[in-house]
Amino acid sequence: MKRKVLFIHNKYAKFSGEEASVIKISNLLINNGYLVFNYYRTSEGLDSSFFQRINAVFSNFFNLKSFFDIRKIINDFNPDLIQVQNLYPFISPSILWYLKRKGIPVIMRSPNYRIFCSNGLFLRLDGKICELCAQTKNDFYGFRYNCAGNHFKSFVYSLRTFIFNFFNVFNSCVSAFVVQSNFQKRKFISYGIDENKIFVLRGFEELTGFTSTKYSENKRNSFVYIGRLSFEKGFFDFLELAKLNPDLKFKVIGDDSDVLKEYRYSNIEFLGFVPKIEIPKILGDSAGLIVPSRCYEGFPNVVLTGMASGIPVICSRVGVLEEIIRNNFSGYLFPVGDIVSLGIICRNILEFPFDVEQIVNNAKEELNNNYSLISAFIQLESIYNDVVFS
Repeated sequence: MKRKVLFIHNKYAKFSGEEASVIKISNLLINNGYLVFNYYRTSEGLDSSFFQRINAVFSNFFNLKSFFDIRKIINDFNPDLIQVQNLYPFISPSILWYLKRKGIPVIMRSPNYRIFCSNGLFLRLDGKICELCAQTKNDFYGFRYNCAGNHFKSFVYSLRTFIFNFFNVFNSCVSAFVVQSNFQKRKFISYGIDENKIFVLRGFEELTGFTSTKYSENKRNSFVYIGRLSFEKGFFDFLELAKLNPDLKFKVIGDDSDVLKEYRYSNIEFLGFVPKIEIPKILGDSAGLIVPSRCYEGFPNVVLTGMASGIPVICSRVGVLEEIIRNNFSGYLFPVGDIVSLGIICRNILEFPFDVEQIVNNAKEELNNNYSLISAFIQLESIYNDVVFS
């Protein structure tokens, strides 16, 4: 008899790596014989009307439509387990109380730190990593420092975090937490989540459609940035790198017209949104992928995409990135915000392509051993067995 899993997720206003991971995990289960029902709400169009914004505020705490929808799905589908991810704003963690009463095991996949931090990043607007809310158990530091970039939003986010933590909803209603790295697991333990309820499922990459050309065989001259064009992702550090190195070439994959209007450098080619199927070709012809994040990150799958593309990945030395990339072995690390060091790494890559060859080969070996579809499914099914089917 096939095992049945109900996925519950509130999509973000813009497609992100987190959304991609939800789809990948759902497909991974379906392709391995599971029956999966996906229940999605979406934040797209949230700012289109005043009513929607007001609805979102109250839905953070309880949403009647989501409650009735999920109750009907459970009665009709009768899942063996339920996997939840983002619940804000149109589903709400309040649904976890109902799921607990139903006696169905609930697994929460946590790609960020939202159950402790109002913006989920442990990062303030001034660029400083901050864990004050989690450390002090005072969730209103998020409002004090305006961590959502809007004082009203910051208050609502801080209030919802306070309420659900005050009633211990996550610890008492969730059967298991799935995090993406040992780094993240240590953070969860340090802030009160039962160690025995935390499991690690790393990101994974389908290793097809990527170039097999040797790195040193192609003439490469451009470095690529992929992702959201935002401060926490280090995008403005990337722009500063281009500004300080006008003789180097850069490409940006990511769509944000407001940002692009302001920043136009002759040595940056803005490609906008690129379909996933075309990204391996762009990366395969480039000199390297730069991931200059300023926040801890959950597990940026773009790192694995770079490794699979046969090019060196250059990451800031922060959070999970230090766990994925081993400096000068499977990639390169530089201090957060240190544009000079990042520029030196880029120039060394261009000057010594044969030295980069071994780095690229090491990265591909680690990818095959630790981040393949097969290893991901084995990890995920092991978690399900431990939590539900033992």
